[in-house]
Amino acid sequence: MMMNKLRRKIAVFLSVALLGGSLFAQNVPERVFAANPANASYTPTEIVVDGSLDTAWNGKVTESIAKVSLGTVAGSSDLSGSFGVMWDSSYVYVMADITDDVVQNDSSTISDDDGIDLYFDMNHNHSATYGADDFMYQFGYGETAIVEHKHNATAGITVASALRTGGYRIEVKIPWSTLGKTPSSSMTFGFDLMINDDDTGGTRDSQMAWSDGTANAYQSPSLFGDASLTGAPGAVSIPSTSTPITVDGSLDAAWSGKVIQPITKVSLGSIAGSSDLSGSFGVMWDSSYVYVMADITDDVVQNDSSTISDDDGIDLYFDMNHNHSTTYGADDFMYQFGYGETSFVEHKHNATTGITVASALRTGGYRIEVKIPWSTLGKTPTSNMTFGFDLMINDDDTGGTRDSQIAWNDGTANAYQNPSLFGDALLTGSPTPTPGGYQTVPGKVQAESYASSNGVAQFTSGTGDVYVGNTLPGNGMNYSLHVQTAGYYQVVFRVAAPSSDRQFELRNASGTALAAITFNNTGGWENWTTVSATVSLPVGNQSLRIHSLTQGWNIDWLDFVYLTPPPPGPISVTACGATANDQTDDLAAFNLCSARAKLFDRELSIPSGNFILSDIITFDGITVRGAGKTLTTLTSTNPERGSIDLRGDGVELRSLKHTYATVVPRGNGANEKNSITLYDTANFTIDNVWVYKASTAGIFIRNGSNGTISNNTVEDTNADGIHMTHGSSYITVENNYVTSVGDDCIAVVSYTPDGPRVHNITIIGNDVGYDSEARGISVVGGADVTIEDNEINNTRYAGIYISVEAEWNTANVDRITLTGNTIDHTGTYAASGHPNVLVYCSQGNLDEITFNNNLIINAVNSGIGVWGGGTIGDVYFNYNTVSGSGGSATNIQKGTIHLNNNTGF
Repeated sequence: MMMNKLRRKIAVFLSVALLGGSLFAQNVPERVFAANPANASYTPTEIVVDGSLDTAWNGKVTESIAKVSLGTVAGSSDLSGSFGVMWDSSYVYVMADITDDVVQNDSSTISDDDGIDLYFDMNHNHSATYGADDFMYQFGYGETAIVEHKHNATAGITVASALRTGGYRIEVKIPWSTLGKTPSSSMTFGFDLMINDDDTGGTRDSQMAWSDGTANAYQSPSLFGDASLTGAPGAVSIPSTSTPITVDGSLDAAWSGKVIQPITKVSLGSIAGSSDLSGSFGVMWDSSYVYVMADITDDVVQNDSSTISDDDGIDLYFDMNHNHSTTYGADDFMYQFGYGETSFVEHKHNATTGITVASALRTGGYRIEVKIPWSTLGKTPTSNMTFGFDLMINDDDTGGTRDSQIAWNDGTANAYQNPSLFGDALLTGSPTPTPGGYQTVPGKVQAESYASSNGVAQFTSGTGDVYVGNTLPGNGMNYSLHVQTAGYYQVVFRVAAPSSDRQFELRNASGTALAAITFNNTGGWENWTTVSATVSLPVGNQSLRIHSLTQGWNIDWLDFVYLTPPPPGPISVTACGATANDQTDDLAAFNLCSARAKLFDRELSIPSGNFILSDIITFDGITVRGAGKTLTTLTSTNPERGSIDLRGDGVELRSLKHTYATVVPRGNGANEKNSITLYDTANFTIDNVWVYKASTAGIFIRNGSNGTISNNTVEDTNADGIHMTHGSSYITVENNYVTSVGDDCIAVVSYTPDGPRVHNITIIGNDVGYDSEARGISVVGGADVTIEDNEINNTRYAGIYISVEAEWNTANVDRITLTGNTIDHTGTYAASGHPNVLVYCSQGNLDEITFNNNLIINAVNSGIGVWGGGTIGDVYFNYNTVSGSGGSATNIQKGTIHLNNNTGF
């Protein structure tokens, strides 16, 4: 197939040329030299070519392919991509990561299917015509066949491709011998990469290029960009970091993909295997420090000697003038750092000023991290600076003295006296953040103006706007910022995504997440919306990172808005842009003001009027107060996601109405479509709130404690009116009016798998029922519940329901006291057989249930029922009255029943 494709391509070239076609255009555009050559970094290990974006490519597939050279491109999802290049002494490696919504492989001509073109000008002479050292390759998705159009130079080349979500990858390995070149560090050559796109079958529809946007590179190498080899065989390549590294012994994000230099030479003793002793290291630098991370596998970690080298630890060697002397001079250094030690030794000059070291255990071994000032080494760093370097690991398995040692470069154990045995190190990159140095905060920061990045790519919209994409998990951008004023900032992110649940974090230099962002489908790759978070920033220069947690989203900019401390008193949502009665979404304003209220420990005020919320709103640890439950209305427009979520100790919700514009059936009972949902919160208050309509519950309490639910109206929900579950405790439910709800009016529910029972609940002075679909007040699993002075009427099932249900696997019930309640005309669904009061047990144990002075009247069926297949212990009836029952006054089938001064039994 490869030869057939080659013959067809040559035939096309000749045909067009003979017919005077435009394929061989007479006027080739003058070459525009690339401002930023593609850096090909050295790899110490041969790369496995399989089409996967594995660890070797971390932070290296960053060159954006952004120029449309043929046809039209509908957007980044239609066609976009990025690439990276690496090298070793035998091969050049290319990885192209391509976004393409339709991936085709249906043609006999490679260029008519999806794939890439690669161009090389190996003598870097920018010739306008192809010569012996100029090459044009084509690789197709799903093809192992290869075409090189100028010299048929295909010997030893390996290619692999693989689909990914939203596109594909092509990975290529080309021997230097095939390109007729011996590689060396800093070597430059002409290079370009293009993506071919076939969306419709048949011939190619469009093409995008890295350098040549004219589609004439196939005939003029002068149009290629430039590539430069960085690093060197036998040298450790040390990348720069624009963010100071926190030295704590942890392998955090800053070291991702950088701790890859193997330490393999046994220089002393013997090693039983990799679990006995092995390791790898990485080095980074900035204008102030050189950083070293050693990640060591060691099955016995020792720190028992007064001599550092006799315990587990590392030796570091530096030859700063790189003269390979056989004896130590003023610029040669030997350091020793021990596991678990903050003290260390420099044996030649006692050069220890400003050095920081930290170590940490990990499973199967330990890590040591070191930061050394350049001033201590007597050197000012520059990009491409080289110096002598080595690292060794000391191992003590038995206590006492050192047992063995392994080294990166010197396997003779003589580096301590001979710097000529060190390896080499090369500084790459630049310690100065680019572009533009530090950017000022507060202010807007364009997403593409990062100081450094890994994995992401830049794209240009149809309107010319540049944004950042290729946000795979772990990819991200680092921004160098100068914060003018310490304090709280609202960070607004302009983002887009064609799918929901896209997630990223804003992190500080130490890798701590300052904010976690989740957003949903915006309608496309370039349909933008804003999301925000509130963070606290210190004054001065600092680095912040946007770190992707999920793939498939784009970002245009981030805007830092300083939050001026508000004047004393409540913060009104109108101060953040919310407007009553205008039928526009107020969610962003509510989120902003809610965050400010929490930051500055203020009450959040909502004035009279109707406010629109398009999604769940969360209030965390603050007091939220409306103008009154008939004056302030919050209307949720998404029937599946409209809950007011309450979280955080001391949260309060007061004096407002919450409603849904429309509701959906109860279905799975998801909490997202409750009216109010409280999660894992203590010392809470829900007072004077009107809940009107919800797809599931009205007020749902999950693991709440020490709270009050009072003076509320709950009506027209599709599930329980007020529901307490998941171990909720010490809650008072008082003076609420619950009507026309879709299940129980007030429910205490403990499911056995959920752990501790709901307990110490007081339900007092409530008025419930009024055509509600199930029970009035229920305890279905729980303990120490007081039900007092409530009015219950006109429910379809029992007015009072105390039960342990096998049907729902609920927990046991103990110590329930019911006093002074009126239960009037319940069990209106006669076929249910429910009495006004039902004590029911179908599994487990139900015990110590006490009824005192209750009025049980006008039951559709019996007044009181006690039955079930479970174990019912003591049930006490004292001074209760039963009258007007449609059936028998009592139907008691089970339990130890105690009767005292009751009427009508």
